[in-house]
Amino acid sequence: MINTAAYTHVDQAETESDRCFEINAQAVETLAKVCREMSCPLMQISTDYVFGADCERRTPYAVDDLPGPLSVYGHNKLAAEQAARLYDQHYIVRTCGLYSVSPGNPRRVRNFVDKILILAQEQKPLRVVDDQVCSPTYVPHLSNVLLEILKSGQFGIHHAVSTGETSWFGFYTELFRQAQVPVSMVPRVSGCGTSSVVQCLIVEWLVVANLAGRATRLFAACQPGTPLN
Repeated sequence: MINTAAYTHVDQAETESDRCFEINAQAVETLAKVCREMSCPLMQISTDYVFGADCERRTPYAVDDLPGPLSVYGHNKLAAEQAARLYDQHYIVRTCGLYSVSPGNPRRVRNFVDKILILAQEQKPLRVVDDQVCSPTYVPHLSNVLLEILKSGQFGIHHAVSTGETSWFGFYTELFRQAQVPVSMVPRVSGCGTSSVVQCLIVEWLVVANLAGRATRLFAACQPGTPLN
């Protein structure tokens, strides 16, 4: 069983902590019990938000580093990991900055790439965080890695992100360049607070190529000036 369901509104979780906990933690505890009864492995998709408490850290996290979440979302995702680990046949896969594109597909939930492109259409300056470094990861490529992890039979914690790293400001700069969307961006500093200091994960599983290669594939289907529905 691969659990991809999650409450992912990081900032909103600060005021909806009960709902976030029910979806991100309690539900995983139930899934672990069901998987035990069915004798089938459980793969829990986790996040780099289980880290971040060390505001001075500038190196990637390894799977055996001690977690230290900052936000309600991060604490609940860590609780989900702990629930999954109560069942011996578990895979916990931590990833980061997931995005994909599928124009015209009403079943796909909007991700941060969709949202920022919509904001760009308002023709207003965008203030974008420039001190959070991560490895934005393309969902179709991650999906292939998840299958490889399942085939390996290596239970436990895994880190799977795209190669390379960038700030959110750097990512959006490349995003708008390839989408041919003229946008004025203003870099801002987030500081060390809630939903902040998202660090890179060590790439245990090779996911994809570099940022430019990912963006090329991402925007190949996006025509300049075409609104996202």
